[in-house]
Amino acid sequence: MDLNEKFCLLMQDAPLLVLVRDPLDALRSFLNVRASLNGEKIWTLRYDDLSKIRDKIVYVHDEKACYNPNSSQKYPLINGISQFINSTHWMLDFSLNRNRILKYYENNMYFIDMYEIVGQNCYETLKKIAQDFHLKIPEKSLIFEQQLYSILTMLLPCVMEFDDDIKVFISNYYSYKILPNPPKKHILNSQLSHIFDDNIFIFLEQNDYYKIKNTHIYDEILKHIDHFLLILKQVVEDEKCKEIKILDVLQYFKVKPKQAKIYKEILDKELIFIKKERPDIVDSWKYYKEFEKICENL
Repeated sequence: MDLNEKFCLLMQDAPLLVLVRDPLDALRSFLNVRASLNGEKIWTLRYDDLSKIRDKIVYVHDEKACYNPNSSQKYPLINGISQFINSTHWMLDFSLNRNRILKYYENNMYFIDMYEIVGQNCYETLKKIAQDFHLKIPEKSLIFEQQLYSILTMLLPCVMEFDDDIKVFISNYYSYKILPNPPKKHILNSQLSHIFDDNIFIFLEQNDYYKIKNTHIYDEILKHIDHFLLILKQVVEDEKCKEIKILDVLQYFKVKPKQAKIYKEILDKELIFIKKERPDIVDSWKYYKEFEKICENL
């Protein structure tokens, strides 16, 4: 019995929340994990070199499905699946060992499907959890509907530098917290034409705004920001095109029956508890059901 199991033995009377997800969709998401080049969360861009933002996103799982924080990889690699389903892979080892923990809570588990905490479903799910577990009900907030990990989150925040030491900060409401927080700021959103996402938040320090507001410099800055927003939107669209799609994952297993059989054996072990406790959740997993059909036809 390891330390985790000893802890579970002591805490087994407490309820356990277990977050689950369609495993095929989770695999797709794993392959598509992105990060900022060189780990730099805030990028500083000169107003005359805005296209540099195209270089910011990299994919961090290499051909061995290993996390590489120093990656310069510009595309996700679907062949990483063969390594991911290897019994020595750390992620797989974690998933399978999770059952050793779940067995201690077999009569006191509460399963939540990933889609119950996405978008507009999130707040209602958290409210229900709070009620069921006698916790304080959180106040409703837009933060519960935001996609905290997204292409835009990887691209932002950034700082646009102009002459005379004028800086414009471009963020979304989630990434905003890592930016410098001036005592007073002037928000530029209403003056711009190409904001394409409700979460984008653009501002400069109020003192800088007062310096330029009645000059041609202000108009020029707005033009540069709008131009940058067009570039940013195109980068988001390009990254969406790069993504490995769920149909790509299913097709991979169709043409590689050996890997499909291995992964099915893995999932048969991994999903024992969820199939027993919440078969309705498993039945809602569209892509897992497609994978099961593929395996039946092998």
